[in-house]
Amino acid sequence: LSIPFPAIITTYGTTLYVYPTDLSPANQANSVANCNSLDAFGFTDWYLPNKTELNELYLNQVFIGGFASGSYWSSSPFGGSQGWSQNFSTGVQSNSITPFTSLKCRCVRMD
Repeated sequence: LSIPFPAIITTYGTTLYVYPTDLSPANQANSVANCNSLDAFGFTDWYLPNKTELNELYLNQVFIGGFASGSYWSSSPFGGSQGWSQNFSTGVQSNSITPFTSLKCRCVRMD
């Protein structure tokens, strides 16, 4: 099977397919919605990765390619008023970002 986007085997044994480019920066809810509505390469099951999956993208960012410096949204909430993000320059995950902040996002899918 030839696919036009990278795939990684995660540390927990699943295959994660990664959309080849970032979507436009958005708040957390819009990032979730933008990934959920993505129809690309014949697939409609794209989603915004949770914080564990986002860390897998960070660990494999050189192989995957195309990541910018700065923070990316995960779909994981924190408390009632914050969300998890990860800085792709430093690797630091943060739960102190308000979900209204505009950050980069990268969609994924699983088989």
